[in-house]
Amino acid sequence: MGKTAAAKTEGFKAGDHVMYRRYGICSVTAVKKVAFAGQKKRTYYLLESVYGNSIRFYVPADMEDIDEYIRPMLSKAQINRAIKKAETFSSKWESDDSVRSEKFNNILKSGDIAEVLWLVKMLSRHKVYLKERGKNFLDADKQMLAAAEKLVTDELAFVLNIEKDKVIPYILDRIKGQGAK
Repeated sequence: MGKTAAAKTEGFKAGDHVMYRRYGICSVTAVKKVAFAGQKKRTYYLLESVYGNSIRFYVPADMEDIDEYIRPMLSKAQINRAIKKAETFSSKWESDDSVRSEKFNNILKSGDIAEVLWLVKMLSRHKVYLKERGKNFLDADKQMLAAAEKLVTDELAFVLNIEKDKVIPYILDRIKGQGAK
């Protein structure tokens, strides 16, 4: 973080694609001054979801913590670096459910792409490990895996120009290392 909101977002212009927290990939359709409900005019980014669901968002360009809500799309090079970085993380499975849940929730909240990719790898491999032994994958871990996959699927599919259903296999094929046990 460390940068001001203006420094983080000054480059957004109409036609840019951005990631908008919890909503996914959006196109910046306009940058304009608007006054809502009698308030003073402010500059807003008008965002529209790229997946055709007609959702629009007005995000104040001068919002103090804007970098926690909106960020530029990752580049292919950044995705490849994140995959390489994810390979370096420990593959040791945390057996304490509450400790694991807290750790994984913190990873999801952080939005660090390398950590989220690692999380997808760990949970996916642990799921396979359990299935091979006739054991069930915990619901909490299923939910965590679904949330992690959702965070990366749209953006990687968009940036890498691959189908959404190919993203998770793409990640798992490239993140090497010991599987979860």
